[in-house]
Amino acid sequence: MERKKRSPIMVIGFAILLSLLLENDTPVNTVQRCAGHSKASVTVDIYGHAMSGSQNLAADTIDELVTPMVVSRFIDDLVVFFVTFFPVLT
Repeated sequence: MERKKRSPIMVIGFAILLSLLLENDTPVNTVQRCAGHSKASVTVDIYGHAMSGSQNLAADTIDELVTPMVVSRFIDDLVVFFVTFFPVLT
């Protein structure tokens, strides 16, 4: 199948569009299909720079989910420690 020749401006515009989609949390598989790439890894290799916000979002989500559990577990362990070793204080 022969590819259509595109002008450089169209190619740049298309690349910007795909980058914007990824920056705005469009799933990689969706962008992959829009780009016509055979694999999502090709899309990530080319446009991965646009996904740095996703990494920050993932880190923030992990912080929100894990931090309360860690703090809660720490407090529980601290209470057990004091009750066990300093029963007079309780």
